[in-house]
Amino acid sequence: MSPLVPAVAGKCQWQTWQTVRAVLGGELAGLEYQHPFCARTGRLYAGDAFVESSTGTGFVHIAPGHGLEDYNLGRQNGLPIYSPIDDDGCFAYTDDLPANNKCRRR
Repeated sequence: MSPLVPAVAGKCQWQTWQTVRAVLGGELAGLEYQHPFCARTGRLYAGDAFVESSTGTGFVHIAPGHGLEDYNLGRQNGLPIYSPIDDDGCFAYTDDLPANNKCRRR
């Protein structure tokens, strides 16, 4: 068992918990998930070169349109360079973002 499990359980104030199955990070690579608020799916990619795995899974959200490491990992995996941010730093209008996730103009 990973030493991270008791640490997370303590922070979440779980009184009891059970490990049902343990998997290695490589087994998670490539898994597809449903985006939490957009009508699209995503895939898990390991950020081996720039993600510290001693305090987590080694998997992180990446945004290829927002940062060099994210961009490089996105290019390596053929991901689109998506950056729905306008010149004011607000989410630009896109059909896939809910209205409540966009900035309000003052």
